[in-house]
Amino acid sequence: MGCACVCVDCLCLCIGGGGWCSSCALQPSMRPQWALRHAQLLAPSPRGNLICMEWPRHKDPLLPGPPYGLSSEAYMEHLSHPGERIPYDAQGRCKRDPLRKPSERGLERVAYWQPARAHHTGMSADGEVLDRVSIWRRR
Repeated sequence: MGCACVCVDCLCLCIGGGGWCSSCALQPSMRPQWALRHAQLLAPSPRGNLICMEWPRHKDPLLPGPPYGLSSEAYMEHLSHPGERIPYDAQGRCKRDPLRKPSERGLERVAYWQPARAHHTGMSADGEVLDRVSIWRRR
């Protein structure tokens, strides 16, 4: 049995399966296991959806955490290749290979947008929303 998943402020709740799991609170080395566990817990499509509030996208990934900086590209790579090692560059940014196919267990991003408003920690000094929301399903 899978679970329905909901993310709020980078906290993912797997209803009926896991509990809260914060991707930004985990050491970057734990991201492959985080993605794999969500892929394992997620119910088949279309019932199972992982909704992620991508935060803090704007934080320098080399700064200490938690929260650790986590880009939209990192979500894309880890959730498309759960459990696999994803390379990062010297600046702590996820190296993305656009020609790399998603893994068999990989999730598919079915929606992605900038919310109209966010908590003040997800906004720039001039009021721009820096957070993003993404929805993922099994392929």
